[in-house]
Amino acid sequence: MKLYLVRHGETVQNRANVIQGQQPGELSPLGLQQRERLAERLRTLHFDAIYSSDLKRTRDTLEPYLTAVGEPVVTYSELIRERAFGDLEGFPGEKYVELLHQAGMSRVEYRPPNGENFHDLKARTDSFVKSIQEQHRGESILLMTHGGTIRTLLAFLLNRSVEDLLAMEIRNTSISTVFLDSEFSLQEHTLNDHAHLEGLEAPGAHSGGVDIMKGTPT
Repeated sequence: MKLYLVRHGETVQNRANVIQGQQPGELSPLGLQQRERLAERLRTLHFDAIYSSDLKRTRDTLEPYLTAVGEPVVTYSELIRERAFGDLEGFPGEKYVELLHQAGMSRVEYRPPNGENFHDLKARTDSFVKSIQEQHRGESILLMTHGGTIRTLLAFLLNRSVEDLLAMEIRNTSISTVFLDSEFSLQEHTLNDHAHLEGLEAPGAHSGGVDIMKGTPT
């Protein structure tokens, strides 16, 4: 089984350092360029099945690729949505960091009001992977999803801690691949591949905000 984990393109909210969580999100001008580059890259690959978060920013990122290859069937799933930030959605990223520090908890443990923590997110992404393993044994699968979601998916697939994966960059429209054998044991993997974005604006060039997945300045 070969899994391709792809993050959506940059959004207006990413650029403005606004917490999106499970809000729709609107691709920025850079995000629109990224999705075109991504579509070209994905056209060189073969997928037996495609799964996507059902949120607008992932659907919009996937659109040029789907059009280019003849509108293949896509399964949209709430299980691979971004982490829910509850009452903090729509607020600046600094608000999350402020409340995180006030709570005196780790990034993994902290649950925003009416939202999820990383344990909650990992539970639903673990459930998703388990649900598709037998169905797609030996196949190549594209997953169009989100930065936090990719981190918890990788924690499960690579048998690493969520804390470890939070320190890793997941760039917009980057591709992370995981190869599993017939017994679902890890064979090899690549992380945060963004070779197709060469020449586009560097991440973080637009903002002095915070990465709410890391809780540190970007």
